Amino acid sequence: MTSFINFLKYIILFTFIIVVFSCGTSNQTIIEKPVPKYNNPNLILFLVLRISNDSINNKNIIEVVSHSKSSGKFKPNTDSNPEYENDLSFELFDQGKLISSTIIEHPLFKTVEFTDELNNLTKKIVKLNKKEFFVRLQMTNDSNNVRIFEKLKNGSKTELNNVKL
Repeated sequence: MTSFINFLKYIILFTFIIVVFSCGTSNQTIIEKPVPKYNNPNLILFLVLRISNDSINNKNIIEVVSHSKSSGKFKPNTDSNPEYENDLSFELFDQGKLISSTIIEHPLFKTVEFTDELNNLTKKIVKLNKKEFFVRLQMTNDSNNVRIFEKLKNGSKTELNNVKL
């Protein structure tokens, strides 16, 4: 029995020595590398805008309510660029270079279809005074501004706003 106890003492002593010597300090140098900025070329810009008619100056004013960016990419568009009587165009710039242009129907001009007294289908354009709307644009990390233009029927293209991102 005493030999068994002696044997256990040696095992405990041996284990203790191994633990003590294996817990030494190391002289490792930790080098922290800066995390590179994630460059995602596929971003979507969401712009919430408010457009209103300034009746005193007889022009439309557009302002940004909010904007946000999200990762993502639009599906390829197979439709040709639509033609509207009145439209807004959004030109996205990357370091001063035009990278995309998006045209939407002017939010202040709504086309209403109805039947007249003779039961003929008639179309009328109704002009609103104020409208809030949103637009999505495909962008990159380097996109730095959006220029918003208005083209009215039989009129020239007029810049309404230049939004810095």
